[in-house]
Amino acid sequence: MKDLRLTKKLICIDIYKDMKMCTLQISQDKYIKKIIICFVMKNTKTMNTPLSSHLRLFLAYYPKTKQ
Repeated sequence: MKDLRLTKKLICIDIYKDMKMCTLQISQDKYIKKIIICFVMKNTKTMNTPLSSHLRLFLAYYPKTKQ
């Protein structure tokens, strides 16, 4: 397997990287829309995601592991 370039899409997940800002965003928007169309759920009620969209994750939140 070769590392050809930055990943932009992986298993219906869009990946957005900003090297200058050191950020990584993932989106399943297209996948969710595909499921909604497939299962005829267009008129269903919306639901909040379990993780707030404004929440920022930092390495300090995670335990240190031996590398």
